[in-house]
Amino acid sequence: MGTAAPIETPSYELLLQSLAADLRNLRISRGNPTLAEISARNTHGRRPLSPSALSEAFNGKRLPGWEFYSALIRALLSWDANGRPTRIEHTSPDLQAWGDRWREVQRSRQRNRSPSRATAVAAAPLKETQAEPRWPVALAGRSTGRRVFALSERFTGESEIGYVTAFSSDGRLLAVSSGTEAQVWDSEAGQQMRTVPSSAMVTSLAFSSDGKLLAIGAADEVWVVDWASGQQVGLTLSGHTGDVQAVAISPVDHLVASTDAYVVRIWDLRRGKEMRPAFIDRRGSLPTLTFSPDGRYLGVPDIDVVRIWSPITGEEVRSALVGHAGAVGPVTFSPDGQMLASGSDDGRICLWLAATGEEARPALLGHERSISALAFSPDAALLATAAGGVVGVWNPTTGESFGFVESGHRGNVTGLAFSSNGTFLSTVSDDQSLRLHPIRRGTAPWNRRGKPEGEGGRTGATSVRWTAKAQCQKCGWHEETEFEDGSVIDSGHVCLNG
Repeated sequence: MGTAAPIETPSYELLLQSLAADLRNLRISRGNPTLAEISARNTHGRRPLSPSALSEAFNGKRLPGWEFYSALIRALLSWDANGRPTRIEHTSPDLQAWGDRWREVQRSRQRNRSPSRATAVAAAPLKETQAEPRWPVALAGRSTGRRVFALSERFTGESEIGYVTAFSSDGRLLAVSSGTEAQVWDSEAGQQMRTVPSSAMVTSLAFSSDGKLLAIGAADEVWVVDWASGQQVGLTLSGHTGDVQAVAISPVDHLVASTDAYVVRIWDLRRGKEMRPAFIDRRGSLPTLTFSPDGRYLGVPDIDVVRIWSPITGEEVRSALVGHAGAVGPVTFSPDGQMLASGSDDGRICLWLAATGEEARPALLGHERSISALAFSPDAALLATAAGGVVGVWNPTTGESFGFVESGHRGNVTGLAFSSNGTFLSTVSDDQSLRLHPIRRGTAPWNRRGKPEGEGGRTGATSVRWTAKAQCQKCGWHEETEFEDGSVIDSGHVCLNG
């Protein structure tokens, strides 16, 4: 009797192509909608289903992340065979079966990632990009920041890393979803500090203002944990009819805000009850929520406008903030509560006076892609912005730009946070890595010297030369950095002490 041939495990490429073929068949069975129709039908994902990304998924070019994939499946299942709309619940057996298929392909992809390949990626040289500071501040000088760690090299679970992330307000903690668990990392040391299991796929995360509590949106529920002990705080918050897309914890009153595709709910965490009927948004996705530092206001994006609600009364406290020409994504209050910043698909960053709802100044321009993340420094003197892999730093009071740099990530920047003393900016990306970028603030006076340019009295500086002093309070490092004509002499100092 001959020896039976070993059963070969299908390769990742074969499984991916099989999944893509089944996706195409599902699309045909649901009336064969166009890519634009599928994108417009999406009410479940926090980010748009772009036609180019849909094309890649249907043709097996890459495996989408879970958020994209699940939103795509739910969009397709929301048609019947005749192309008529139908309701699909998150508990649908069909949806769960597609989730099993995705996890199978994801496991195969992770098996294909050999240690030698991960080492080669980690050792790849960083792209050197010249910053162009216009004021005495520099973002990582000539460098693209020091990569602290790559999540993909330290994770042993089944699901793709990094599709949902959240920083603590001081930038020290990073929460990352990984399927049916949430991980809390020390963002400076690159150490995992806690794993919090969940009974369903984690869809949103948010820290409390003091960093002690972590709110977790999983399927249609929200729960809050003391992440250091792993113990749940208060009761599970149940009432959404779709996946929770965003959560936020108020600094006061034990309130939690959460949203699915259409409604925002305010909860009393201690009682596990809604404070009042939900705010209704019948026009589309609500990707983020932000409480003001005093807890008086809740900032909510609503398609191409921003709305400010009172979480206590449930009323809109002023007219919609109008200034964007595209879908609004990230919104955040400044630490002093004076401003609200919003970013959009149009690449604009708008700054609003929280007290009046008026524009603080004209929109900040310079990014060429959709704004994916915003962060104020602890003293509210700087605003960091991200679009694609590019990071910018601004003076939010004057609107002046301090320049743009490539972040050094191989993917899009999805999260930003300043350190507690404002000397470092953390960036996390969908390439599953985190970087630290030193922030230099000049303390010495600066001036411009030059001759008038052109005719008709038009003047300008033909050269800029000044020196800024910088010192690290953690290790005692100091230097005098000289800037001239946009060039930066940068020691590349990165301090991980403390």
